[in-house]
Amino acid sequence: MTRILMLGGDPDVVEAERTILVGKGYTVAMARDIPDELALRDHFKPDLVFVDATGHDLADAVELSVRTREGGLRVPTLIMGTKGRSVEFFTYADDGTIVPAPDFPEKPMEPAALLKNVRYALGMANTGG
Repeated sequence: MTRILMLGGDPDVVEAERTILVGKGYTVAMARDIPDELALRDHFKPDLVFVDATGHDLADAVELSVRTREGGLRVPTLIMGTKGRSVEFFTYADDGTIVPAPDFPEKPMEPAALLKNVRYALGMANTGG
């Protein structure tokens, strides 16, 4: 079963995202903050780190991604952020940048968009991306 470690934003929104993912068969652990994520990651062994950075600076998501990689966890990181009223998805690249996920803009974010982007990020892991 695919494991997703979630970190981020508004607890109600994150819980809704968790419910969507669990409903599709993913195993999901939730972290409150970066120290919590760092403590959980070695025990949980996620296949994907999902950061809900809506309403926050994307630099925080990049910091988490860097710290996760420095800790030896080499899994894709999917970041959900906002631009105005639009929701955008990004992935973390090894060069320290965030890259927009292709062709999945949503306004507002729909459950299908979350699932498409999770599958996209997990597919990157399977292709060496």
